[in-house]
Amino acid sequence: MKTSRKRVTFLLGWLQAALLVATASAAGDADQTILPHAKQEPGIWRYTFTRPADGWFRPDFDDGSWQEGEGGFGTKDTPNTRVGTVWNTQEIWLRRNFTFDRPVDGELYLLLHHDEDTEVYLNGTLAAKATWFNTDHDLLPVSAAAAATIKPGRNTIAVHCRQTYGGQYVDVGLVAIHENRWTRERAWQWYRSQPWPCGFNYVPANAISYTEMWMPYNFEPERIDRELQLAEGLGLNCLRVVLPFVVWEHDPDAFKKRLDVFLDICDRHGIKVMFALFDDCVFGPISDPVYGRQPEVVEGWYANGWTPSPGHSIVRDSKQWFRLRECVRDVVGSFKDDPRVWVWDLYNEPTNGRLGDVSIPLVEKVFAWAREVDPDQPLTIGQWNGNGALNQVIYRNSDVITFHDYGSAEHLTKHIADLKQHDRPLINTEWLNRGRGSLVATCLPVFRRENVGCLHWGLVNGKTQTDLNWGHRPGQPEPKVWQHDLYHDDCRPYDEEELELFRRVIAEGKQ
Repeated sequence: MKTSRKRVTFLLGWLQAALLVATASAAGDADQTILPHAKQEPGIWRYTFTRPADGWFRPDFDDGSWQEGEGGFGTKDTPNTRVGTVWNTQEIWLRRNFTFDRPVDGELYLLLHHDEDTEVYLNGTLAAKATWFNTDHDLLPVSAAAAATIKPGRNTIAVHCRQTYGGQYVDVGLVAIHENRWTRERAWQWYRSQPWPCGFNYVPANAISYTEMWMPYNFEPERIDRELQLAEGLGLNCLRVVLPFVVWEHDPDAFKKRLDVFLDICDRHGIKVMFALFDDCVFGPISDPVYGRQPEVVEGWYANGWTPSPGHSIVRDSKQWFRLRECVRDVVGSFKDDPRVWVWDLYNEPTNGRLGDVSIPLVEKVFAWAREVDPDQPLTIGQWNGNGALNQVIYRNSDVITFHDYGSAEHLTKHIADLKQHDRPLINTEWLNRGRGSLVATCLPVFRRENVGCLHWGLVNGKTQTDLNWGHRPGQPEPKVWQHDLYHDDCRPYDEEELELFRRVIAEGKQ
C-alpha cells in the first residue's frame, strides 16, 4: 500500500529496535527497597487475631505475647498470593521491626496487597489506609508525617487488616522511588487553574472505531461540529479520544492536519482535548488494525469493528517498538505546547484483550518517550483493573491520577477514597454503565462532591452500538436499559432529566 510516510531503512529500523530492547528501563533501577514484601523475601512478623490494647502500633508496644509467622498472611485459595501464615479470621494485627542502614533516597511508597480494609503505621504514625481490596502489590504513597519518621537504624511497621467475605490476604513492603514526573504541587496548581472537568469519550456516530473516525474517507468536520454543539449545550468542557497508530503511520502529516482541524472545532465549543495514544481493547474479531475501509456494522454486536492501537502483534514484538516511539515523539512533540490539548492519556487499558502482562514493558517505554518530548500538558495512564505490576508503573509515572469505574456510586466513592491517598488530582476517564448501576443520577454528584474530574462514555450512539451491553451478540435479547451515551444517532436525547442534571451540576462547578 502506497504511503507518503518517510521510509525508514530496514537496517536503521533493526538498529533502533536492538537499541530499544537492549536499553533497560531506567524506572525502577534506582528504587531503594527498604522492606521487601513476601514475594520478594518472606520475613517474620509478630501477629495476633485478638484485638490488642491501645497503642499497638507504637514502636515501644510490648508484642511479646503475639505469635510469630512468615508473611504474607491469608488463605491459600486467594489468587496471586504468597501465603506464609494462614489467616482465616475476620481481623489481624501485624508488627515487624526492621533496620535500614542509610538515608531514604526518594519518595516513600508502600507496596500493599490487601483483601480487604487495611491501615499501615510507620514508627507509630499512620502511613496509609486502603479500603476494598486489590489483587497484587499496589503502590500507595506514605503520608508525609510517616515518611518523616523513617531513619537509618531500627524502625517499626504495624498493620491492621479487616476481612468480611471471599478471599483474604495482607502483605506489605516499603520502597523509595525517584520520581520522573510532575511534583504534586505542580499537578495541583494545574488542576486548580481550571473549571471542574466534566466531559465525555468521543466517537462520532458515523465511525465504527477510532480508526474509522480518523480515516480520510470518514473524517467529517461538519458532523463533529454538529455533535460537539450538543456537548457545549450541556456545559461539557473536555473530551477524550484515541489516536490510531495505523492511520498516523500511513501519512503522519495528513493525520496531524486532521488533528488540528479537530482541535479547532473543539476549541470553538469550549472543549479541551485529552488525546489517548494507544489502546489494547478488542470487542470483535480485529486484533491488528489495517489502513483502509473498515468493517460494516453487524446489527446487535457491540462495537464489532473496534480496533486496538497499535495492534496486538506489534505490542507482542518489542523489535517493532521503535515505530511506536517515532509516533509518540511526533504526535506529542507536535502539540506539546498547544493550549487546546488538555492531557496526554498515553495508553488505554493496557493488558486488555487477553494480552496479559506483555503490555507492561511497553507502558514503561511510552511514559519515557513522552517525557523525552517534555510537553506542557500532564501525562497519565488510567488505572482500570487490579493488576499490581501494571498499577505500580501507572502510579509512579502519572502526573495526575486517572481511572475507570463502571460501578455503583458506593463502589465509586470507595475507589475515590483509595486513590486520593496519592495526593494528586483525580480524573475518571471512563464511567456510565446503566445496567451495572453506574448512573448519571447517582455517580455524577459523587464526582462533583469529591472534586474529581469525570469523562463518561459517550456522547452520541452510532455505528459502535454502545447502547448494547459489552459482549452483546446478534440474536440476544435487547438490554432492559441502554448502556452508554446521552443521544441517539439522530441527536435525540435518551433522557432529558439526565441532560438537565449535567447542566445543573456543571453550572455549580463554575461557581
